[in-house]
Amino acid sequence: MQSSEVLITVLLSFLQRRAQRHRIDDNLPLDQRFGIIEPANFGSSSSNRWSLAAACGSTATTVFLLFIKGYQDYFPFKTPVWADVFIYLLCALEAGIDYYPFFACLSTRHKLIGSVLGFCYALSWFCVQFVYIFDCQKNENTLFSKSIPVPSLICCLVLMGRFIQIFVRHVKGFHCGEVDDEEEPFLPSHQYNYVTNLFKAQSDTGNSGKSCFIKRIYRWDPTFKFPLRMIVTGILCIICLYNFILVDFYISPKAVTKLDTIILEAINKSYTDETKRTLFILKGQAMF
Repeated sequence: MQSSEVLITVLLSFLQRRAQRHRIDDNLPLDQRFGIIEPANFGSSSSNRWSLAAACGSTATTVFLLFIKGYQDYFPFKTPVWADVFIYLLCALEAGIDYYPFFACLSTRHKLIGSVLGFCYALSWFCVQFVYIFDCQKNENTLFSKSIPVPSLICCLVLMGRFIQIFVRHVKGFHCGEVDDEEEPFLPSHQYNYVTNLFKAQSDTGNSGKSCFIKRIYRWDPTFKFPLRMIVTGILCIICLYNFILVDFYISPKAVTKLDTIILEAINKSYTDETKRTLFILKGQAMF
């Protein structure tokens, strides 16, 4: 799939105009095109929060396999131990190239083209991983190997739904004569309203009929929105917890079996030593 992601990246970069002119614009008729699309602004982004979090979640399986050395035999050549770090860097670079189109299609200002390309790319990723689970791993009957890519499949489904929603909304906008470029405002309205409410006097008159949980633990505020970095952190933590549970279920039976084997070998060895010592004592008494 290397050609498809490179093609999507180059196409969206061609549509993206750069803020400033450079020397290359004087030599080539680029018209300030081939700009770099910012994948995600984790500091102040307030749009596409859940979609970008799903895009980050789709990378969790690949990153998890990198951590557990799932790509040791990815390249067809053997490398010395000191070169393993470069192999992992190449794998991480390829993973970044593979998943960059998700972020680019969500962050581009050309929403129609981005939604179509993003839906096709998410669908292709879903099909590839689905076929890999049930066809390429048909010789592996373990639940562990078939359950690891499940979070990535769910994130791909979420992204496909989001791209369909973006496409339908902008098609309706074009029919109605409304063009929405969804440019990120300098100060989002929900942040202004939230800070304004913080300076207002808090009244407990409306909390009399609420439960203890709502009054003491969590108080919902319609003007507050969790930032992108917190949503991404929460989703990645859930996916990592899911993977650790799978690893625990996969390793625990083997660890218990190995421990039982070690204990039985130790017991048999102790019985053997005790028998030899008893026979030695009896043999010594018989000599006297």
